[in-house]
Parts: sequence; C-alpha cells; structure tokens
Amino acid sequence: MKVHVKILLALILNMNLMADNVDDGLQAYNNKDYIKAEKLWEKACNNGNTKGCFHLGNLGVLYKNGEDVEQDYNKAKNLWEKACENQDYGGGGGCYNLGWMYYEGRGVEYDLKKAAQYYKKACDRKNYTGCSKYETIISILSKKLEQYANDIANQKK
Repeated sequence: MKVHVKILLALILNMNLMADNVDDGLQAYNNKDYIKAEKLWEKACNNGNTKGCFHLGNLGVLYKNGEDVEQDYNKAKNLWEKACENQDYGGGGGCYNLGWMYYEGRGVEYDLKKAAQYYKKACDRKNYTGCSKYETIISILSKKLEQYANDIANQKK
C-alpha cells in the first residue's frame, strides 16, 4: 500500500512540474527570454505535456524575424501534430495552426483539402476560429464547384 501512495505522489509531483514548466515558459516568453521559454516548453513537451508542444510550435513560427530563436516550420509542424492529437489544451490550437500552415503554404505545400481537415478538427475541439476558417474554405470550394459546373455546362452549348 505504501508503494502505491509513493507512486501516486510521484506522479502528481511530476504533473505539477510539467505544468510549472509551461507556466514558467509563458513567464519567460512574456519577459522576452525566448531561449528560456523554448527550453522550458521543450522539457514539458518531451514529458508528454501537449500544452508545452503547442507553445513550442508557436515559437518556431512566430520568430520569423529571428528574435533569439531560429524559425523552423518543420519543427513547428511536428510539434503541432503532437498537440493536435490531444483533446486537451493545445489540441484545438495545434490543429488550427496546422490548418494555417496548409492554407498559407507556410513550411508545407499549399493544400486546401488538408487545411480544411485540420480546421475542422480544430472546430471539433471548440476552437471557434478554426470553425470560421473551415466555413471559409467550404465557401471557397462551393464557389469553385459552382464555377466548374458552369464551365462544363457552357462547353456543352
């Protein structure tokens, strides 16, 4: 019985440390200590905290101006995929950010279908900006389909 209590206490302590890494990373980020934020979020992410993965992915893209952290779309994509797999915090944001990458063609080839899939996933996870973007893509595709049908009808005349 004592062993189970010790294991439970160790797990709770570890969860608190992972949360602290994310929160401390946010504080470092707000203080413009991007290198420290990166290290703390990376530690949280490596320990399975997708909130850390989400923030770390943001860091890889946000610093396109080269502020202490090298821009790395591929790393951001991998981290956001990890976050997107999770239903908790970071999941909706990670899916939204993946949709943004495909919609804008940032670090990946432009792909409206993949963008729609990720925006839909974000929407399903209560990311309402993802819902809006998904609706925009559906509208674009509907207009393209209508134009295509009109073009075919005009060719038959």
